[in-house]
Amino acid sequence: MEKATFGRRVAQAALAAAVGLGCAGSAAALALADSHAEATVACAAQKAGWKKSGGKWWYAHSGSGYAKGWEKIGGKWYLFDSAGWMKAGWQKVGKKWYYLKASGAMATGWQKVGKEWYWLGSDGAMRTGWQQVGKKWYYLEPSGAMAASKWVGDYYLTSSGAMATNAWVGKYWVGADGRWVKDHRSSETLKPAEPGKLVRGEKYDYFIAENKSDAGWISQNGFAPGAYVLLHSSEKASVPAMIQGHPVVGLSDVYCYSIPGAYQFHTVPAPKIARPDQLKFLQLLSVDPALLDLSKCASLEEFWSGKGKRLDLSNCKSLKELLCDYCGLTSLVLPRASSLEEVYCEGNQLTSLDVSDCPKLKWLHCGDNPFIAETKEDLLTWGEVAGHNLYMDE
Repeated sequence: MEKATFGRRVAQAALAAAVGLGCAGSAAALALADSHAEATVACAAQKAGWKKSGGKWWYAHSGSGYAKGWEKIGGKWYLFDSAGWMKAGWQKVGKKWYYLKASGAMATGWQKVGKEWYWLGSDGAMRTGWQQVGKKWYYLEPSGAMAASKWVGDYYLTSSGAMATNAWVGKYWVGADGRWVKDHRSSETLKPAEPGKLVRGEKYDYFIAENKSDAGWISQNGFAPGAYVLLHSSEKASVPAMIQGHPVVGLSDVYCYSIPGAYQFHTVPAPKIARPDQLKFLQLLSVDPALLDLSKCASLEEFWSGKGKRLDLSNCKSLKELLCDYCGLTSLVLPRASSLEEVYCEGNQLTSLDVSDCPKLKWLHCGDNPFIAETKEDLLTWGEVAGHNLYMDE
């Protein structure tokens, strides 16, 4: 006890000497402190700025003194111990956990640490339990790690971590609220959903949506009134401009038998589309976008793609949501100065991605891509802007 107390007194004397002598005397003062293991403290400096001593970082205040506890520097939050040394990694402050990057800056939003994903609030605190992130629900284990590909009570978390809704999970059906619906009947025995009337065809089926909400069983967002075509034939289909007096506004190869979420995927050839400029919803998981003339899809609001190497959406100015995860993409060109709000492009082979001219973009999921250092730095900078949500490997 006496030895430890003596060490702390030496440290205090060293710090006092450093503050009193300024930079000229700080080296001698720290040399004295370094001779005692418990007496290591950060030196105060006359000029404000980051300093490195003995392999550790600390922040000097102007004139004298140094940062301790939480301090905002250059727009970012950092944590320093009582001796002034910068902290990094997982840190528990009070009853909350925070993750500090290698640079010391406090992390927010989605962060991949090791093999697990964590959600850190805007205040930096790690979240647990059910959390709504954007339009989707996630479950974070007591450890903070995101749950994926598993049931949590009556709810199923998909491989992306998002809660499944209006879908079959094996032989179990989960409803719009994500909860398992007991004794739900097999989709093959049900009639088409109301009020959209499904009409069977040789090369494609279709239904007419008289109101925006009528299309909810093919898209969570729903769209303007019109005809929705569901491709299912291995023969090339010609999609007309109008069906029963309604413009064709939706096209999909993810065939919904009759009710929300009862999906079956079909491999179909690229269709011939009479009026691509009318499309608002395009969901083609088996067709390479290169075989379609997307330059004419100026009204497109939601696009799901499942294959292809290159995806150029530069003319799709009305696009709000893009889903192209695990497609094998090597090139993705986003529309500039557009309405784009959400982009999901995980698991591709993208080395670059420019979101600098997407003013309304709020959600960007782009993990598991081999981005070059410059692109990764640009995306991390984008993710640090208030209101931006980035889901990417560090």
